[in-house]
Amino acid sequence: MWNSGGVGTLQVALTATAPSGATYRLDNAVFQITNFFTGFNTTVTGDDPTLNIDLAPSVFPFDYSIFLQDGWTLNEINPDGSATPLSATLLTNFIPFTIKSQRTTPISFHFKASEQIIATGNGTASVTISVDDSLIDDFEDGDGLIAPLGGRNGAWFTFNDGTGTQTPAPGTPVLPQVVDTIANFLLEMTATGFAPQGQQPDGTFAFGAGVGTSMVTDPVTFLPVPYNASKYTGINFTFFTNTSPNFPVQVAFLVSTSATAPVEQGGTCTVGCNDDFGFVGFVPPGPFSFTGGFTWGQLRQQGFGTPVAFDPSTILQIKWIVQFPNFGQTASDDNAEFRLDDVTFTTSAFAVPTGAGGGAGSGGGTGGAGGDSGGMGGRPGGPGGSSGGKGDAGMPPPPPPPPPGRNGPTPTF
Repeated sequence: MWNSGGVGTLQVALTATAPSGATYRLDNAVFQITNFFTGFNTTVTGDDPTLNIDLAPSVFPFDYSIFLQDGWTLNEINPDGSATPLSATLLTNFIPFTIKSQRTTPISFHFKASEQIIATGNGTASVTISVDDSLIDDFEDGDGLIAPLGGRNGAWFTFNDGTGTQTPAPGTPVLPQVVDTIANFLLEMTATGFAPQGQQPDGTFAFGAGVGTSMVTDPVTFLPVPYNASKYTGINFTFFTNTSPNFPVQVAFLVSTSATAPVEQGGTCTVGCNDDFGFVGFVPPGPFSFTGGFTWGQLRQQGFGTPVAFDPSTILQIKWIVQFPNFGQTASDDNAEFRLDDVTFTTSAFAVPTGAGGGAGSGGGTGGAGGDSGGMGGRPGGPGGSSGGKGDAGMPPPPPPPPPGRNGPTPTF
């Protein structure tokens, strides 16, 4: 007999903790609970941290269902107790369940933007609220800030070696653009007339032009604050390049940590600094697109600074640099368009990265530069570096990875 007498209690906890450690709360929640066999139908609001309702035991399996009505809000709870509303998507709804005496029935509501278990009494249903806060930025909100998830608050910035022209220029807002017929927002950077990579007559090193963001920025000093990303496994992204047809370029993806960044840039390094962890690879001339990523274990220092261990709990910034290796060309040959989209942390192994040539518009093959995107608004940073501009954290440009051959042949994306 499914109906063994008595009642069961449905308890729904409306707070959750994501892999990042951030706490989320579901507000303005209205649940509709029905039993198709008995005709039971009730609507319950979820204004308290835990929702409780007594239910008669099921007559048949899965004769109850729970449905979250429109109008809910998912908020991130800040350290001071205040709440920040998030743009979130409910991935699962209208969930059948069974009430049995003295048992707990697991039910999950999944949100795209942590995890929460809801316990019950005599016959109970356990409802899990699962929120994915791995998104760093998809640029679709059209501003220059990264997504305000998991305690992150950084803004995008550009930097370069001072030998060419970069758009957006260092120190100016970096706002997503709609650049092709797909009509999605993405981050676009152009680099024109940059010196080939290498030592310059004035002793500086030409490394090209880059774009990056801090994970967390101190609102007073504008310096990056270490961000604990140890609950994630790596970073995934899509980029598109379109370069001069005669010479390949390099793209460097770099992750700076407290140990690689100098003290004046928010780190702890005092000697041999800015040798960040990452991957440097050639991309072919013309249009090219890449979708994929790297686990923490795949990132390596470039070899010109003090060796340190990679610690994902101390990440300061992530950066992409377009470099122009010296093949005997002049600066007038060194031009590139770089587009970035769909930057996310990963919580599991990802698919094998894919690169492909593409048309001049949206990027081709499996890479595509114009996916669903959406950053978070532009906020100027602090004082700029020597040749790098302000950016989000007031960071001077980092020294580049070594030229080809310094640590063996340079791989390709």
